[in-house]
Amino acid sequence: MSQLRRPAGSAAPPLAAFARRLLDSGGVLVPSLAVVLDPTETDQQQTLERLAGAEAMLRREGPDGLPPWQPEAAFWALQFFGWAAVTILDRSLDQTQPPSFRGDPPDPADPANHWSVDVVLRFLPELAHRSELAAPQDALQETLRAVAARWPLSAVGMDVAFTEASLQVVLGDAGLRRHMVDRVIARQDHRLAQHPAVQRVLVGDAGAFADQLNLKAWLPSPSSASTNPPAQADHPATTDDKAP
Repeated sequence: MSQLRRPAGSAAPPLAAFARRLLDSGGVLVPSLAVVLDPTETDQQQTLERLAGAEAMLRREGPDGLPPWQPEAAFWALQFFGWAAVTILDRSLDQTQPPSFRGDPPDPADPANHWSVDVVLRFLPELAHRSELAAPQDALQETLRAVAARWPLSAVGMDVAFTEASLQVVLGDAGLRRHMVDRVIARQDHRLAQHPAVQRVLVGDAGAFADQLNLKAWLPSPSSASTNPPAQADHPATTDDKAP
């Protein structure tokens, strides 16, 4: 996410323009809060088209077997992300809990929702990092961490305690599990790499490529693997699954 600033203007409706820039480049031109919370019908439609286009591209690049697309979940994620970006940029907005958006928050018990919110929330770690740099003691940080905890696929690399139920939804789906492990490698999340389900995939991936993938330090030695198989390990980075 290369920028966080106000837009100078755009031919597209404002929320759709916000989505386009975020999804195309990771940059953020922050619209007004009113645009985020109450977009026009035209803006909603064009935003959903932007989200669907991004999802289709990510699906082509992703592993096989990913869950189906849920546009409402992605739209909720975009509204949450937009609200957070506006709130970070303008701390005269003292609210630190998100308001109600267009629909109900997506259910993290559904694998399809994890895939769909990730179209947007894959940018959450950098947004949270920027927020923490700007105001480390701001209560907004707790809100961002609570959302990250419920969507662990998106939050790989963040120092949060993932809710166990949400994490198991991701790891229990073959496509999402593969996608998460790829992200663990890309973001070098050494903590999450110790989760037994992630370890099993990493061990299967490594073979002769452990050096190239920078995995050797994460994998058990042959002797420890035989006496303490990863399937029996505990994962210290989870909590009970409670709504933020």
